[in-house]
Amino acid sequence: MPAAEIDNLGHMNTNFYVQRAREAGGLLLDGLGAGAAARREAGLIVEAVDCHNHFRREQMQGALLRLSGGVVAAAGARFELYLEMDNVRAQETAAMFRLTMELQHKVTRRPAEASAPWLRAAQQALVEPPGRSRPQTLTFERLGVGLTPDDFARAGVRPHLRREIPAAECDADGFLAPEPRLRTVPDSFPSQGVMDQIWHRFEGFAWPLLELRTHDLRRPRAGDVLETYAALLSVGHKVIHWGSWVFEARTGALVSIYQQANILFNLATRRPQDMSAEVRAEMTALSSPGLPVAHQAPG
Repeated sequence: MPAAEIDNLGHMNTNFYVQRAREAGGLLLDGLGAGAAARREAGLIVEAVDCHNHFRREQMQGALLRLSGGVVAAAGARFELYLEMDNVRAQETAAMFRLTMELQHKVTRRPAEASAPWLRAAQQALVEPPGRSRPQTLTFERLGVGLTPDDFARAGVRPHLRREIPAAECDADGFLAPEPRLRTVPDSFPSQGVMDQIWHRFEGFAWPLLELRTHDLRRPRAGDVLETYAALLSVGHKVIHWGSWVFEARTGALVSIYQQANILFNLATRRPQDMSAEVRAEMTALSSPGLPVAHQAPG
């Protein structure tokens, strides 16, 4: 692991875990069916539409990491994958990933049925993921896929970001292009709504990720006006669960969901720590229990 992937907490930034898992998922599918070149000729792409990332151990500079995995299920346009990142020298699991990859028509981003040979090849690469790889806090029931802007208004949550997607940020087909590069420290830190009040609130502590889940319902395109709402959903003894929801402002259609479970981490001991009663009360006061989404206090 190179120094460029180490963040301000002194370990591998979670963005790079996620990037590698998505790349590995694409390579796995290439090995089963139509490779990238063949897909391009057919006007098809593969997109990760649901990604659950379970971080197990922090990884330091110089770690030798290996990704392996297989197919959990395959049908229609979708492939469900399980991937595991291992630290080879330490012989420990660094992270586990559950990904849903979708075959899409590049021009429309609509689902494209996978070929019968591709699906048959996927059936030959089936794996049984360990139970501990399943979402612990970020279950599908807690994603809030049925939420609307009106739900947030009733809960007293206002959008904290609004922007129109310019054509300059889109690809040749008019869809928002991916970030050109990953970085541990972004050029600017966009607001995360209520979470802006939390990240640096307690000196000597940080909030590293336990779980991260992204769920994309459609790819933004040029001219879309996106509004983002953020909410702290639940507060446990060590762990908080929060998320952000992006809507197309003019139609109210949900575009994507981003959720995290973060753990309170003592930077001096480099170990998790329980919140004091006072801190937990402060955090709970910032939460949004009125949102109609499954609430359950994490650990």
